[in-house]
Amino acid sequence: MARSSSRTFWRGCRVAFRICRILVWSLLLLLLGGLLYLDRVGLPEVFRQPLVDQVRRHGLELEYARIRLHLFRGIVADEVAIRPTAGATAPRLQALRLHLDLHTAELWRGRWELEGLEILQGRLAPVPSPAPPDEGPWTVEQLEARIRFLPEDTWDIERLRAWIGPVRCSLTGTLTHASALRAWPGIERRAPAAAGLQASWNWPAWTRWLERLQFPAEPEVLIRFEGDARRPDAIRAEVRFTVPEAVTPWGTCQGLQGTLRTLPDSNAPPVLHVVVGARQAWTPWGDVEDFRLDLEAVRDSRALSAWRVKGTLATQTLHTRWAGVQAVRGEIEATLGLADRSLQRCRVSFSCVHLDTGHAAAQDARLEAEVQARSEPTVPELSPGPWRAWIPWEGGATFEARTVRMGSVSARELRVRGQWSAPMLQVPTFEGRLASGAVAGACTVDFGSEVARFELTSDADPFEVESFLSDRARRWLGQFRWQEPPRLSAAGTLRLPPWPAGTGAWAEALRTSLTMTGEVALGQGSFRGFAGDRARTHFSFSDGTWHFPDLEVDRSDGRIRADYRIRPWARDYHWRFVAALSPDACRPLLRSNQVAFLDLFGWTNVPWCEGEVWGRFLQPETVAGHGRLIWSNFVFRGVPIRLLDTRLAFSNQWLHAVQPRVEREGASLGAEGVALDFRQARVHLTNAVCQDDPATVAGAIGPKTATNLAPYRFEQPPRVWLNGTIPFRGTAGADLHAQIEGGPFRWWRFRSPRVMGRVHWLGEQVALTNVTAEFYGGRLTGWGVFDTTPAEGTDCRFSVEVSQVRMPDLMRDLSPSPRPLEGILDGWLEVTRANTRDWRTWNGQGEVRLRDGWIWSIPLFGILSEPLDALVPGLGRSPVTSGQATFVLTNGVILSDNLECRAATMRLLYNGRLSLEGEVDAVVQAELLRDAWLVGRVLSLALWPVSKIFEFHITGTLENPRAEPLHIPRVLTIPLRPVQTLRELLGAPAKEPKP
Repeated sequence: MARSSSRTFWRGCRVAFRICRILVWSLLLLLLGGLLYLDRVGLPEVFRQPLVDQVRRHGLELEYARIRLHLFRGIVADEVAIRPTAGATAPRLQALRLHLDLHTAELWRGRWELEGLEILQGRLAPVPSPAPPDEGPWTVEQLEARIRFLPEDTWDIERLRAWIGPVRCSLTGTLTHASALRAWPGIERRAPAAAGLQASWNWPAWTRWLERLQFPAEPEVLIRFEGDARRPDAIRAEVRFTVPEAVTPWGTCQGLQGTLRTLPDSNAPPVLHVVVGARQAWTPWGDVEDFRLDLEAVRDSRALSAWRVKGTLATQTLHTRWAGVQAVRGEIEATLGLADRSLQRCRVSFSCVHLDTGHAAAQDARLEAEVQARSEPTVPELSPGPWRAWIPWEGGATFEARTVRMGSVSARELRVRGQWSAPMLQVPTFEGRLASGAVAGACTVDFGSEVARFELTSDADPFEVESFLSDRARRWLGQFRWQEPPRLSAAGTLRLPPWPAGTGAWAEALRTSLTMTGEVALGQGSFRGFAGDRARTHFSFSDGTWHFPDLEVDRSDGRIRADYRIRPWARDYHWRFVAALSPDACRPLLRSNQVAFLDLFGWTNVPWCEGEVWGRFLQPETVAGHGRLIWSNFVFRGVPIRLLDTRLAFSNQWLHAVQPRVEREGASLGAEGVALDFRQARVHLTNAVCQDDPATVAGAIGPKTATNLAPYRFEQPPRVWLNGTIPFRGTAGADLHAQIEGGPFRWWRFRSPRVMGRVHWLGEQVALTNVTAEFYGGRLTGWGVFDTTPAEGTDCRFSVEVSQVRMPDLMRDLSPSPRPLEGILDGWLEVTRANTRDWRTWNGQGEVRLRDGWIWSIPLFGILSEPLDALVPGLGRSPVTSGQATFVLTNGVILSDNLECRAATMRLLYNGRLSLEGEVDAVVQAELLRDAWLVGRVLSLALWPVSKIFEFHITGTLENPRAEPLHIPRVLTIPLRPVQTLRELLGAPAKEPKP
């Protein structure tokens, strides 16, 4: 029985075990089925609503397709949408799954407590609406996050990863009182546009530029934060971003990195720290390498609505279209107003090792600038222009640099300081040190009255800045040379042209509204080769006119004092001057022909002159002036001149010398006026009186004139009166009247104690009239006309008459070896046509008379003396009581058939010709006792056969005639002329007969 009870017990145990096993498996199967149901179908409403309420407790609205219980992950919501509770129109977070972590301990107590969320495969999307979706520039995709809800409404975001467009973002942090996010501004972006319609999310307009960004490599952003949602300004955050490469419409960058930190402090204003750096960046405005920007922003403790920003900037190289910079370092300080988002104050300081703008380059450049909001509430009236944008600001800037190069200009140092306070822009300091000296200045521009005022001082060489000048100014400056640079000081005002001002407007403003005064001084230097030891002047500019009132130039050999006005735009000038200066000083200013003329002078004293000159540049016909010239002890063409004194006037290319006076030792020249017409190249003389040696005057005129007048010599200076016109060159336009009186006079072999006459030079002709002279005890009168028109020689015609001329005196000058001659000579000669080139062109007529003469020493007459003396001793040397002849000059040959010489014992009759070259061809006959008293004619007739014996044919020359008998053989004449015959045979010269 006991065994049966035992079996029954164990059988019951087995049955109970089987039942329990079946029950457990059934429960397990039921539990597994329930779990599978809750996973596939979802939780019932009774469980879903507490979960949604728990999510709403944390300020979030949850929408879902289903909420299910995952066997491993717990409670999972599928296809969810999450948005802020207060943001009905805010963008919503859509996710494929949402894991809801419940607090296990509270769940055992029967309370639902949400411990955290895990979002998988989420994206940020706008709220669906009838209107087209207003999506942002980038979508937020592949969002994964795990958020833990801690006590005191604290969110602990353990991780949040998402792709915002092409950017990979990560976020971690802790936020207390997170429900306060609903009160943050900006959650509700836009109200519904109309009743019944939901408004869509409106992204900020500035985010649109994100659509235009491209990233060849994945950028990354890491965000960490910690703070209280009730105090957004106290949240501590750090944002790090890395962009390997970015391509934008504004440029491309590589190696971009940055950090942004907020460092709140309960005992101090919050601090925002930003660090940005890039390895390289290229933009349309410039390129940069190794760039770094470090900024720190602190809320101002005195004005909580303002932030104070302070930072540094550094870059290895920076290239823009305006400049290239190397090794840039900078500091920035600024105060920003948060309420009106305005800049209240800013100070910057930049330095660089090298700066190059293309037009200028500098080493060790430094810029310091400060600007702040205008302190005065009143807004001044300014002229239109870009400066109006700076009315709300005031401040100043300083720029310093070493080794500055601007084109060909190089400055060792440069410093500029400026200040701005509307309407005044001031540059109180401008200092530059060039290689040759320093330049300093200051400037003030009043944009209210549109007037600029400036000051400038300089002792630098202007040639160092000539690249800034116009071509005309460079050409003008190029005429100067100096050993030391000039010293310059200037000050002036300029009325600004209306904005915008082109080149023409600035040129017009400089011409009409620039006013300037100053002073310039120069040591040793030169202008176009005109050298000076010292020069200085004050100057002024107004109404387009330069004025140099006290120009002084000093040299070792003279000085100049002048008052000079010039109007560059009108191209006219006006000089007033007083000068005592060596002419050699002007040599470099002269042309080669003018230098050759200056070489004709020599001097021991420098000339003194004063006067005025005015006119227009490059228009010689407008030049005019007047003045006075005094010069003593100088030499012209070897002619010493003791004094030259004249007043001068010039206009219309006429130079008038008024009452000029020239004094020499024992001579003088003067006139009422001398006028030089440079246009027609003529000299006009008015009542000019000269008493000087003609040879000296001719030498002063020129060597050709001296050569032409050399045969005409006055032993004492004659007196000459001149009126008329003399051309500079040639004879065209000549019309000169001259009257000459003086002596003793010599021409060829002739002499005259006194000569007087008139000369009229008209074009190609020179006419001599009223010529009278004392001529060898007698008198000479005559006239002549000379025409230089022919290509060769000079055509001439003239008439000469002499009376009471003593033959001995005349022949003493004419004969190379004096011959004994006696007699008084009268006669006249008229040449009607002749040319000096050829004696054969000479034609005319004349007459000659002789009385009380002895002419046998003349070979032409003495050839019969020996035969006659052989017949009757002394017959051939009888004095000639009278002689006369008329003749005709034809083609250079003198023809006469009535030349006769009468003596007491005979008469000589000549019939023949004599050329102007001295060739003789004549017949001479001696009539014995032809002029005996009462019986002369009878005796002559009785002696006719004898007269035929003494009829000869004369040939040869005037100095060496040959005689041949006409009617008897030559041998029969030997007894009559033995000596002459023997001389002819031996070739000995003839012996001069004695009276």
